Amino acid sequence: MRLYRRTMQTPSRVLGRTTTRILVVVRQLVAPLAGALFFVLWFVAEYNRHGDHPSPELFALLAVVIALSVWMPVVAMGLAVVVGVLQLVGLVAAPNENTWPAEAAVAFAVFFIAVFHRGLTRSLALPALAVCSILLGVVTGVPTDQ
Repeated sequence: MRLYRRTMQTPSRVLGRTTTRILVVVRQLVAPLAGALFFVLWFVAEYNRHGDHPSPELFALLAVVIALSVWMPVVAMGLAVVVGVLQLVGLVAAPNENTWPAEAAVAFAVFFIAVFHRGLTRSLALPALAVCSILLGVVTGVPTDQ
């Protein structure tokens, strides 16, 4: 029984190092890959839906928000709020009946921040999501001339 306890408490050194290296690489690559995938899938999905091709600015900005969420979480949260303000002002296309689900990118970024960061950064993620949600509600709920 003593031998069993000892082996359960000390993991293999090779497996431990390999697993740690894999996790470090995955941590650094998961958000940028998710951001790139987000941009490609949304732009391809919306490209043939409209007679005039959609402008990729909204999708690109939201993809950058996802991509930066692991490396620079505060910048990602700030950019998410800036995207909402730009939509409110009219400099970036507001979400329409087809593109409003793309705004879930902010929730994905907050998820990555909550998983990979601790402390104040993690605590600021939820208020940033709330601000972005309020901005999205105003942008989609207020009638415009368009």
